[in-house]
Order: sequence, then structure tokens, then C-alpha cells
Amino acid sequence: MSPGRYWDCPGVIYTLPISMRDLIPDLLKSALRPPYYFVRRHWLYWHPKPVNVIHDYWRSPDEANDPRRYLSGQERSRFLVEILKRYVPVDGSLLELGCNVGRNLNEAYAAGYRNLEAIEINQEAIEIFKQSYPDAARVTNIHLGRIEDHIRAIEEKDCIFTMAVLVHIHPSSDWIFADIARRAKTLVVIEEEEGATWRHFARNYKKLFENLGMRQVEVIQCSQIPELVHEEGLSDYVARVFQK
Repeated sequence: MSPGRYWDCPGVIYTLPISMRDLIPDLLKSALRPPYYFVRRHWLYWHPKPVNVIHDYWRSPDEANDPRRYLSGQERSRFLVEILKRYVPVDGSLLELGCNVGRNLNEAYAAGYRNLEAIEINQEAIEIFKQSYPDAARVTNIHLGRIEDHIRAIEEKDCIFTMAVLVHIHPSSDWIFADIARRAKTLVVIEEEEGATWRHFARNYKKLFENLGMRQVEVIQCSQIPELVHEEGLSDYVARVFQK
């Protein structure tokens, strides 16, 4: 946030301009940071922008989320696939929610997986997938559109997985989580659970999916994985594995 700007929800110190916040002792800032983020997460969850605004953004994102940027990040994909290999046989069926340019699916393909399926809202990302990873794209059944449009037509999968996608699900679409849980024998989610913006909605995925009848069998704090610490943003993420 640039100097002089205000954050878009209630707070205490953090609603002050940066020039004024600099006058607040660091100890007081540290003490107020947890309750501020608690208020911020709940404010943004209960006062979201319209769902179509979120979907329109991901259909045509700004430069910060240009699909071509997601061609990099192989360490993330290798980390994900190592988790998949522990729980899903190579002939198992995989569905990625929000595959973007297909980097994760390409890594799964390289590991021997061939029964691949994906849902992706961004047409350009799918075209880049086909151009950049043609072999993986050729064996992937790709559904263009919102998760909300396709999840109920998906058959049961050996594994459904996501990376930094569920965090963007609008609160009005919370119903999809039950559909995901019903269709996944194994579920792998690598998601941010604390941060919140107008298009990031923090959730406790352990509580969410265990309340839907799944059992958490593994949890990994990404910040504890040295090769992921320097990956932009992923150090704040949590990897969770659930099974029926």
C-alpha cells in the first residue's frame, strides 16, 4: 500500500496513514496486529464485492496475475506432486481446480500421471497451457469456466487438488466445498489461511473440510520448507491433505 492510503476495513492503528503509523511504538503495533487482522478477515468475508467482480478479474487479471507469470514456480509444483505421490497411485484420477497455465498438471504428467482433469476460468491461461505443455494438455480434460459451473458434473476423483485457488472463492459460493468433499477420495489444498483482500477470503480449511466429513491426514507449513521460503507468497501458505 502506498503512503497516505487507507485500508478498506475497520481497524485501529492500521487505518491510519503510514506517515502516522510510523510514530506508533513497534511493541504496540505487534500487540494490535492479530486483532486487526482478525477484524479485517471477517469484515472482508462478510462485506465482499459482488461475486461477478471476482470472476471478471480472474477472466482478465491485471499484470500482477498475468497467466504467463505462472509458468515459473516449478519448486511449488514439485512440492505439490511429491505430496500427490504419497497418496495417489500413478494410475489414479486427478482434478485440479484452477489449473491456470497447467504448470502443476505438467509436473504431475512428468511424474507419470495421465488421468488428468482441470477447471479453469481464464481462456488465455488454457491456451498458454496448450502451447507450453502440449503433452500434458493433450491428456487433460479441461473445463473452461467457473468452478461453480462445473463441479456438480464432475465424477468422483482419486484426488482433487488446489494451489492458491480456494482462497479466491467468493463467500456466496461456499456451497462448492461440500461438492468438492463429496467428489474427492483424497483432497490436497495448498492455501493461504490468514491474509485477506477484496479477492482473498481467509478460511480454516481443517475445520471446513472436517466438518464436511473428511479427515486431515497431513499438514505442512510451507514456511518450514527451505526451497519454498523464497517463492513469492507461498511461505505464508499451509498444505493440508484430507481423506474420506
